[in-house]
Amino acid sequence: MSSFFRVLVLAVASLACQSVAAQVDDTERLRIHGSNLLGARLVPALVESWLKDIGYSQVKRRDLGPTRTEIGAVRDGVPLIVEIDKRGTASGLQAIIAGEAEICMSARQPNAQEIDDAWQLGDLKSPTQEWVVGLDGLVLLVSPDNPVQALGKQQLRDVLAGRIRDWQQLGATAGPIAVHTLSTASGTQEALTRIVLAGDKTMPGLVRHSTQAKVLAAVRSDPRSIGIIGLRAPRGGLRALAISTGGRSISPDTLGIASEDYPLTRRVYFHTGQMITALGRGFAQWVVSPAGQAAVERSQFVSLSVRPQAPGRIDRAPAEYQQMVSNAQRLPMTLRFSTGLDLFDSRARQDIERLAAFMKRPENAKRRVVLMGFANPQPRSPMQSLFMSQERADLVSSEMLALNMKVVTVRGFGGKMNLLDASQPASRYWNDRVEVWLR
Repeated sequence: MSSFFRVLVLAVASLACQSVAAQVDDTERLRIHGSNLLGARLVPALVESWLKDIGYSQVKRRDLGPTRTEIGAVRDGVPLIVEIDKRGTASGLQAIIAGEAEICMSARQPNAQEIDDAWQLGDLKSPTQEWVVGLDGLVLLVSPDNPVQALGKQQLRDVLAGRIRDWQQLGATAGPIAVHTLSTASGTQEALTRIVLAGDKTMPGLVRHSTQAKVLAAVRSDPRSIGIIGLRAPRGGLRALAISTGGRSISPDTLGIASEDYPLTRRVYFHTGQMITALGRGFAQWVVSPAGQAAVERSQFVSLSVRPQAPGRIDRAPAEYQQMVSNAQRLPMTLRFSTGLDLFDSRARQDIERLAAFMKRPENAKRRVVLMGFANPQPRSPMQSLFMSQERADLVSSEMLALNMKVVTVRGFGGKMNLLDASQPASRYWNDRVEVWLR
């Protein structure tokens, strides 16, 4: 082959490669970066369900390493790639600040420094930029014969740190406490660190297992042990401990978890800027919709779906409260309030919209809403707490009436039935709340 033809062939090949590269570069991308807790299983499953729901076909997942997954799909001949980068919440927040991603998958809320860094994006905690995707958390399992019914969150922290080592310190028969949980690479360990330990290190004797089934087997074989597993994991006939944070002890039942009254529950989020593509916003809106929440549930997280429930035993409740909720069902939501410009926090705003849609169903035409307000206790001024709880309930009632929901009872109970000891820094957020019931 002459040198002329060799040069010609190389030139044609180079143009072809450039054409292919341009096609790849021109493919529309939705970039989602952040926590591996969400990125490992939940978000890929959500993306695949969403793409099929909105008419995409040829949905294919490719794992490009431990921190990157891409999902490709085609609609009307036009390709789309959803890029899922799993290097942590902090990395995801930096990515949306730098314009390298549209959505951050977050296992926590942004801290003060991250909010300052993201000032040009708006308010990352506002309901239009913070999307509560679902709930995650921990359950403590013991033998059914164990006499301990509940632990304080601080007691749990002391057990994990090795400061409490014997059941006698918890009011049971003397004997060493064995603690079993999952490996350090699991979401359970990350949840322990963030929800419970608060900077403490776990005791050297903590026994780690590769599967939830092995944790359950270990607890069944040793009645003096505690097993720590995820909220949605099977419990294998073992008994779950109630947990308190200085207020009422709350069991990890369906209502306790979904309302977030149970203290070892945490939210998982999407965070976005104010300016986001229609595709990105469409995905976030789909995730908080009924279809998206069904997909969240299939992925072993706790969904925020509206399912009224008959409550079990209600601890430390006034007689008037018991009377007002008799023959009523509680909704798995507790409305909490924002410290920013919006009245409600991001989940409460989304819950009210979900409830409005739920109440529009034909089968709910005759149902009515009952609102129970609570406030942070004010020992020196109980009337102030009562006034605040009634005001909060009235504000929620006004929002619901504006959405054509029928509200029949609005009652404030002041500082009663508090969830968190009033001396703790976050007590106002957790104790200032409104429960939603249906008749």
